[in-house]
Amino acid sequence: MNLKGGKHSAAGAAPAFTSFFVSCAVLCLEVSLIRVFSVILWYHFGFMIISLAMLGFALAGAAVHAVSLSRRMGSVATPLDKLSEDVRFLGMSRAAALCAAGLIVPVVIALTRVPLEPENTFYEVWHALLFGLVILLTAIPFYLLGFAGCAALQAGRERISLVYGCSFLGGAAGVVLGLCGMQYLGGGGGAALAAAAAWIAGAPLSRNRIRPGEGRALALTSLVLYVAVLAAFPGILPQGSRKHFPKLSEEQVLEREWNTFSNVVFYKNPDHHGLWAMADSYKGPLPEMLGAAIDEWAITSIVKWNGDPANLAFCEAYPPTIGLETAKPGFGALVIGAGGGLDVLGALYHGADRVTAVEINPLIVDAVKGRYSEYSGNLYHNEKVRVKTAEGRHFIERDEKLYDRIIITGVDTYAASAASAFALSENYIYTVEAFQAYLKHLEPGGMLCMTRWFYDPPRQTLRLVAAAREALRKEGVKQWEKCFFIARAKLRSLILLKKEPLLPAETEALIKACAEREADPMRMHGFAGHPVLDRFFTKEGAEEMEARYPFRVDAPTDDSPFLFEHRRWTNLFDKGRDWFLGRVGGQEMLVITALCLFVFLVTGMALTAFCSRKYKGMRVEPVPMQSRVLTACLFFLIGAGYLAAETALLPKLVLILGHPVYAMSVVLVGLLVFSGIGSLASRKIPDRPAWMAASILAACASVPVFFIVMPGLLHEVLVAAPFYARIALALLIIGPPGFLLGFPFPLAIRRFSKHDPGLVARAFLWNGAGSALACPFATALAISSGFTTTFVFAAGAYLSALVFVAAAQRFVRKKQLPVIPIE
Repeated sequence: MNLKGGKHSAAGAAPAFTSFFVSCAVLCLEVSLIRVFSVILWYHFGFMIISLAMLGFALAGAAVHAVSLSRRMGSVATPLDKLSEDVRFLGMSRAAALCAAGLIVPVVIALTRVPLEPENTFYEVWHALLFGLVILLTAIPFYLLGFAGCAALQAGRERISLVYGCSFLGGAAGVVLGLCGMQYLGGGGGAALAAAAAWIAGAPLSRNRIRPGEGRALALTSLVLYVAVLAAFPGILPQGSRKHFPKLSEEQVLEREWNTFSNVVFYKNPDHHGLWAMADSYKGPLPEMLGAAIDEWAITSIVKWNGDPANLAFCEAYPPTIGLETAKPGFGALVIGAGGGLDVLGALYHGADRVTAVEINPLIVDAVKGRYSEYSGNLYHNEKVRVKTAEGRHFIERDEKLYDRIIITGVDTYAASAASAFALSENYIYTVEAFQAYLKHLEPGGMLCMTRWFYDPPRQTLRLVAAAREALRKEGVKQWEKCFFIARAKLRSLILLKKEPLLPAETEALIKACAEREADPMRMHGFAGHPVLDRFFTKEGAEEMEARYPFRVDAPTDDSPFLFEHRRWTNLFDKGRDWFLGRVGGQEMLVITALCLFVFLVTGMALTAFCSRKYKGMRVEPVPMQSRVLTACLFFLIGAGYLAAETALLPKLVLILGHPVYAMSVVLVGLLVFSGIGSLASRKIPDRPAWMAASILAACASVPVFFIVMPGLLHEVLVAAPFYARIALALLIIGPPGFLLGFPFPLAIRRFSKHDPGLVARAFLWNGAGSALACPFATALAISSGFTTTFVFAAGAYLSALVFVAAAQRFVRKKQLPVIPIE
């Protein structure tokens, strides 16, 4: 019998095959559930997905360790016993994968039907229990897949570099599979493909079985369940959302579309969603409109128009057009977040001769240019309108034109908080660096017209003023306080900004426009209309408010672009919230996610230890507690460092690549592929001498520093490069560091498993725990202190791991721990 990798050996390719498809299923499910939670609940709930996946792997590592103890009945008597042990773990891995394959789609269906109201999650017991149910349901498939992955590693522990490397490569394939599933099969398509990958991982396609036919019944059962569920629920996801707005009846819905980063519902819009804060005194006709709800929340509208600007009189009562009243005849306008074209129509009505409309979502652009083209008066085919499908900040970084008016009206989907979806596009249009870009693209006398929600007491408005003020200072504007005009229209604030002081005639015209639209001027030079704003425009008042104001009013920057996360950590759960603007946010979700993860982790490990207590009397070669603690800390820090670096790197590349989906795809796939190759290559690195592992960890500690420096140094080159060149250059930035990050885990396993036969499962346990807890912590750190600090934390984790690997090696030498044969 060939024990070195022949057709009967579990130490050959079989564990690597299983590990590849298990990881593929995990990442595919992660990507899919992030989108599902963004639509059904809130973007913030996407925070949980990666952490819950890592939690499942951690608890699965504890379970596999317990099973390995139950199997270890002293020394292995014969090679056949050893072979059977490896095959048994492989069989358990496949059984867990098959169970996951049958349960993934039913669990996703159940998740979308839990009647959880997100805004009540932390204030009502019933919804708190439902939130716990959501966490439990989400954790089930990840636990099963984690058990499958960890058992496969245990089965292939003699070739840990190969099996672990294949898990990285499978994860990269899973990201691509999940994105393709959403693009071509809809929101639940990724979950269906994840279940298919799990079934392939568990299907008895090879001869690595204890008995003939073993596993075939379970494979057939999971396949039948999978097909039956898909047949019964062809759409998988419900046609609705748990969000409180908009509530659409099925009679209103015209069509639903998915792509890789959004769900768009086109619907009949008799309530004129999108025409926010219209003057109550306006008695003229309102246009017929179609609504487009992005992820069942953010609204844009397509206005029915016959092509004649005279039929757009409603624009005279629409507050976001206040800044257009002072535009010169035949002006040029840039509309960021053009959506269905409402602001484009406002610019045309006020005499614009050229309008550049930038919209990130191709589903909306295609709808206005295509099937709703006649309805919209061929707006996006108008000779005065140039349409670009792009992320707004990236577009203006590459654009060389100047504009008299730059218009940004309420552009948000609160996706900026989705750091689990890795800080999507909108957050980068409200930073200090973004305001600098806007100022540089204004013609002399030009104006930035920005509309945001108005909170009372103010917070978003103050943070935008802080960002604009800092940008004006950096551009050398001396009298910056004279460059603002701020007004309020119901729940909206309008911030008008020039790069030179407003002229008296302009101020008078703007005040008149405010009166016509029933908007209240709040701040301009020589006018004090709001006590909080007035204080903020003085140096002493701004400094005092940044230190003592109940909300964060510091300027968002590209290093910490979370405009919408304006609560301080000390008052997150205050009940002084209104139903809309004061809803639960990303910071609250981070805190509750971290607490839940910790509780679940401790509880799961305690239960596993309790269930395995009967194995205490087994004849197992004892491993000293100090050795176990040192290796636990080592693998915990390796997992924490990797996830923290990944969490900070994803949003850093959004501006370079020009789209959040490109950044997610390139970073995740690039890191996983290169880390997988690094893990495979680690087989060639000797685990001795003792300084080898320490040197690898020291090199890994430099990777986050590399990620801090390189994107900044190459920013101008990368932004100006063609699309495919940007992807290639981004991969060059990711590649060598990602390759290096694939070394520590398998190298440490090889170094210490000789003295600790149960190390593989425990390493998986602590690596998963570190990754799970690092995700919310790294995101919270980015919100509070910036991505640079998060990278520093990642570097610190690897440096700390270096200390523990040195301590563990010293302990092994000092105690002269015996080499224990792998069983």
